[in-house]
Amino acid sequence: MTRDRIYGEDSAFSAWVRGNKLLPAAEIVATDTDLWIHRYKTHIDSIGVRNLQSLIMIEAKTRGAKPNSSQQDTLLKIHRTIANPRQPIYVKKQLIRNFGVACLSMSGTTPSNSELMQWGRFCGDDTIDWKIIDQDILTELLRFDRHPDTLGKNTFRRHHKTRRLITEEIQPMGFVTDVLVIKRS
Repeated sequence: MTRDRIYGEDSAFSAWVRGNKLLPAAEIVATDTDLWIHRYKTHIDSIGVRNLQSLIMIEAKTRGAKPNSSQQDTLLKIHRTIANPRQPIYVKKQLIRNFGVACLSMSGTTPSNSELMQWGRFCGDDTIDWKIIDQDILTELLRFDRHPDTLGKNTFRRHHKTRRLITEEIQPMGFVTDVLVIKRS
């Protein structure tokens, strides 16, 4: 039997897991997933149009709570095994950036009734770095207009972009040929 919830309600399945005496409580941490955000976005740059998709898992805590040590350990392991926004993957020929796990701590029960909100991301030393945010920044984070680690504007710029151009070159004998030129940034 796993530990009872402190706040909120369990789904029927979660309540069954928590109440199952055959599950070894000392070996299992049961944590629900509060919210997955999946954004479809079209990005236009100097090379052209590309469709990007971004994912992030949000663990939301109310009344000023933060993940306890066992939940933080589980979230860290999820984050480390899925977060890789610098090396996006392709699924069904779609570019996916997975930003892993973020934690949101609110003094109230929603952003609207919270005087204090904190955004948490895992650091290199496996602790959570908390930053105070407001509703506007939270909205921009959930839209992926801000980077979840730095809170800076998320440009989704291409690294190492290439441009293929066809130029005309005059050959030594005087005739003109098309030449493919590849420009790399």
